[in-house]
Amino acid sequence: MNEFESEAYQHELNIRRERLLGAISSDTGDVHIADLLQQVDRALERLRNGTFGFCETCHDAIEPERLAVDPLLRYCLDHLSDAEQRFLQRDLEMATAIQNSLLPKNGVTVPGWTTQFHFQPSGPVSGDYCDLVPASNGSLYFFIGDVSGKGVSASLLMSHLHAIIRTLVESMPGTAEIVTRANRLFCEGTAQKNFATLVAGRAYPDGSVEISTAAHCPVFVIREDRVQRIPPAGLPLGLFCRIDAKATTISLEKGDSLFLCTDGLLEARNDQNELFWEDRLENLLRHAHRMSPGNVLDLCKRELVSFTNAGRPTDDLTLLSLARI
Repeated sequence: MNEFESEAYQHELNIRRERLLGAISSDTGDVHIADLLQQVDRALERLRNGTFGFCETCHDAIEPERLAVDPLLRYCLDHLSDAEQRFLQRDLEMATAIQNSLLPKNGVTVPGWTTQFHFQPSGPVSGDYCDLVPASNGSLYFFIGDVSGKGVSASLLMSHLHAIIRTLVESMPGTAEIVTRANRLFCEGTAQKNFATLVAGRAYPDGSVEISTAAHCPVFVIREDRVQRIPPAGLPLGLFCRIDAKATTISLEKGDSLFLCTDGLLEARNDQNELFWEDRLENLLRHAHRMSPGNVLDLCKRELVSFTNAGRPTDDLTLLSLARI
């Protein structure tokens, strides 16, 4: 743990300590509050003697994503009690259910467009973000992103980003305005070390598409004679509170489509430690013109399984396809 992280945990624990002391001074008589205060004091002591963040049984590091959520933890996952394991399992099941409830309905169709997405966490929950929001004028907002970190902490940030963007869609029609404002709200509402990449798009019934990106993976435009890449642009959300996002506008003909993904696809590795990467995906998508969105996703999933020899995913995977009809 570096000095910055140590200071951040100390600040967080001191805030908790002050709140607990305030609760005790109100004469609640709550034994649970007194116990929590003791746990905070012991965590501060571990910070002082350099044992904070290490399991008290095996002395290995406690999982960072768990510690970020609960700095009072004293044991790694391998050494939880039976009761703690059951409690954790219930929490994970609830987190999974909540995250699934935030996903859009699959197969959303609006005038001129049909869609399909694939959402595959590498664990119980994911830091990937995907949303489809039909607008009143017949257009369709589409979003895909990836929050820094792994596990539960990343899924919490993803939920935060989802709420921000759902709010902005109602008041800011332009994708550049949405990305600019989302960055500011995400920056102000999260820790300094957190960030997220994002593609924000809006597809219109006439085939025109407006796209703004925040350092996310390329958007692939599948046309009859070629596959076009819209490369990553801008900065990730959360690094700086003031950015000025830009928008790109393209036009698709009937039969053309868009393909978006997270780095769980592009950075997948095979047995030779080779990356799946962009060129392989572009060559694959050359065969996808006039395919339905579901078939495009199936094509990519089959290629990924073949490439990795059906290896276990090491990162969250999200795929999104939009076809002009």
